[in-house]
Formats: sequence, structure tokens, C-alpha cells
Amino acid sequence: MNNFVNDPNGYKKEEVNEFVDYVIKKTEENIITIKKQKEEIDALRLENERLKKLENSYLYIQNQIQNTTEEIKANAKYEAQLIIREAKENASSIVNDALIKSEKMQNERERLNQSIKMYKKKAKNALMEQLEIIEDIEIL
Repeated sequence: MNNFVNDPNGYKKEEVNEFVDYVIKKTEENIITIKKQKEEIDALRLENERLKKLENSYLYIQNQIQNTTEEIKANAKYEAQLIIREAKENASSIVNDALIKSEKMQNERERLNQSIKMYKKKAKNALMEQLEIIEDIEIL
């Protein structure tokens, strides 16, 4: 192919035709390669767009999950505070009820002690009267 100038008239027709055929063949191969590469580029672009959409969806979902998590935490904290406040109120009520019952029992105890003292005094007086009667009987 490098001997184009051997012919006295210039180029050899056969070699020129071979060269043209070679260039045509290589050009066709290049065109086929370029078409394949273009198709591959188009497919990769579509895949890239699909992956970008998927990434955006993922980021949106991740953001929604984070917001929901924060909302759940806030609600749980609020409910915990309500439960603690209610428990404190219930505890105060229970303590107050216990104090009232304790006071009533203390009053009842004091009343019973007073009654016992009074009955003891009455019993003692009755016995003393009985003793006096017994002593009077001895005198008679």
C-alpha cells in the first residue's frame, strides 16, 4: 500500500481501490462502533437519570423518616411528661388519703383510750363502792 508512486502515470488503480476499500471498511467499522457507543451512552444516560430519581426518592424517604422519628420522639417525650405529672398527682392524692386515714385512726385511738380510761375509772369506782359496802357489812 505504500507504493502508490511506482506507476509512471502516478498511482496504481488497484492499490488506490484497495486503499479506498480499506478506508471504507474502517469508516464503516468506526460508524458501527460510534453507533454502539452512542447507544451505550444513551443507555447510560437513561440509567443515570433513573438512578438520580431513585436517589431523590431515597433522600425524600430518608427525610420523611427523620421527620417522623423526631415527631415520634417529641410525642413520646410529651406523653412521658404527662404520665409523670399524673403519677405525681396520684402520689399526692394517695399520700393525702393516707394522711387523712392516719389522722382518723389517731383520733379513733385517742377516743378509744379516753373510753378505756373512763371505763377503768367507772370500774374502779364501782369496785371501790363494792369494797366500801363489804367493809360496811363487816362493821355491822
